[in-house]
Amino acid sequence: MEEKMRVAYSGAEGAFAWAAAKRLFPNAEMRACPDFTAAYSAVETGECARAVLPIENSFAGDVGQVMDLLFFGSLFVCGVCDLPVRHDLLSVRGAVLEDIKTVVSHPQALWQCASFIRSHGFIAREEVNTALAARMVAECGDKSVAALASAEAASLYGLDTLACSVQDSEDNVTRFAVLKREEESDRAHCGQFILMLTTKNEAGALARVLQELGNGGFNLRAIKSRPTKALKWEYYFYLEGEGDIFSAGGQETLARLSELCMSVRLAGSIRSEILL
Repeated sequence: MEEKMRVAYSGAEGAFAWAAAKRLFPNAEMRACPDFTAAYSAVETGECARAVLPIENSFAGDVGQVMDLLFFGSLFVCGVCDLPVRHDLLSVRGAVLEDIKTVVSHPQALWQCASFIRSHGFIAREEVNTALAARMVAECGDKSVAALASAEAASLYGLDTLACSVQDSEDNVTRFAVLKREEESDRAHCGQFILMLTTKNEAGALARVLQELGNGGFNLRAIKSRPTKALKWEYYFYLEGEGDIFSAGGQETLARLSELCMSVRLAGSIRSEILL
C-alpha cells in the first residue's frame, strides 16, 4: 500500500518536511505543495493519502498556521516524529563567506539562526521555505546571496557549504505531524491523544476541563492557546495528553468535556518516532 501512497509536504525537495516524509514513507510518492494549506487540502480532497507538516520547533516554538489547520480542518493526526534540524549556509560555487550580504530562508529558519545572522551583519530575507531558498540561490547565481537550508538541499541544487550547523541551539528539533482523513480504524489505543476545544466564557471554565482530565487519569503533556479569528479575544485550546482516550473511561471523560465546553474535537491518536 505504501508504494501506491502519495504523501504531501510543504516546500520542495531538500526541505526538512521532505526529509521527514521520505524517512517515514520511503517508498511513497512525494507530492510537493507550495504551502501548508495546499498540503493539508491535498489530503482533504483525496489527492494524497497523508500530509507531513511541522507543528513545533524546540527553539522557535509552535507553527501557528498548522495548528489553525488542525482546529478548523477535518484531518486526523495519526503520528508525530521528531527530526533534528541543522541549518547550513549555502552559496553558489566559488563564493566565500566575505561575499555574503543577504541570507534567505523560511522565517522559522531565520529565527533559529538569528545570532549567526546578526553576528555577520547579514540582511535577512524571507522565502516560503528552506529548500526553495536554496533553489533560488542556485538559480540567481549571485555570490552575495546565501540560503539557510539542509545539507540535502546543498547536494540537490549544487551549492557550496560556507558554514555548517549555524542554528543558535545545538538541540534544534522540529516535530512533524502525519495527517490523514479519519477512519474508524484510527481509533487505536496509542496511549497519546490530541484534543482541540473551546471553553465557555465564564470563570473557571478551563480549570474544570483540566480537572476532568485529571479525574480521568490522563496526564496533560501540553496546553496551548490560539485566537479563533471568529471573534476578538476568543481563543481555542490545543491539548496533548497521555492515556487511553478510547477506553470506556476515556469515552466518559470526552462526554463530560462535551458538556463543559463549547466545542471538543479529538484531533489525533498518536505514536511518536525520533528520526535521526
